[in-house]
Amino acid sequence: MKVIAYRAGGQVVGYADACPHMGVPLPWEPDDYLTDDGRFFRCASHGALFDLDGNCVFGPCKGERLTALPLEVRDGDVWLLLHR
Repeated sequence: MKVIAYRAGGQVVGYADACPHMGVPLPWEPDDYLTDDGRFFRCASHGALFDLDGNCVFGPCKGERLTALPLEVRDGDVWLLLHR
């Protein structure tokens, strides 16, 4: 599973790299997740835009959201938490 991770203030937020419309990865190019202005995640396949909270605000999956994943920073490393 590929994970989108980004810093939001003092924490790291994570989402599964899968558009809720068809389940495809968001970028065509490696690590090209954000719009040029850095305000939205972009699905290159369908043009969907997701705010940084994971909500689809434009495109065929409007009203849906990216799947949030629990991440934690430990000693400077980002960990995906499989069990809580």
